[in-house]
Amino acid sequence: TFHAFCARVLRDYHAEWKQLRNSTMTKNFAIADDNACYRYIHGIIRERGFNSTEVATSRMQELIGLVKRENLQERLVDNPELQLACSVAKDYQQWLEDNNLMDFDDLVCITRDLLVHHPQTRERLRRKFRHVLVDEWQDTDKSQYLIVKLLGETAIQTASPVQTATG
Repeated sequence: TFHAFCARVLRDYHAEWKQLRNSTMTKNFAIADDNACYRYIHGIIRERGFNSTEVATSRMQELIGLVKRENLQERLVDNPELQLACSVAKDYQQWLEDNNLMDFDDLVCITRDLLVHHPQTRERLRRKFRHVLVDEWQDTDKSQYLIVKLLGETAIQTASPVQTATG
């Protein structure tokens, strides 16, 4: 999976991304499960005085993922819901960092950023992964697509005929 691949890259190239992100995480980071992330985000929302009818935790979790994938910043968005998500994301990200945790979005986004901003690492990985096979291509997001594009001289995509528009 993309997440397993990204976790391996981030452990193998720990020093590079740690410097890039100015992170204190060790290469033995754990991957936070969705339930733990949900509970922590729920706590942040309640600390800020919102209840579940005002701000749905699952919606906030989705928006935090969007904030990470799109590198959104609170001061640059004019949507109040996204502004709140940017703000909550800061506290959430600090919790992950303090506990040596990454969520699934971190795995992909940090790997993407490493490949974009660290050409030596990108070239080492390109030599190692000259051909990239992606199963279930239709489920690939922009960050995952960029990882494949940056890595592979040849990218082979597969998809289930049942899930494609052209059959």
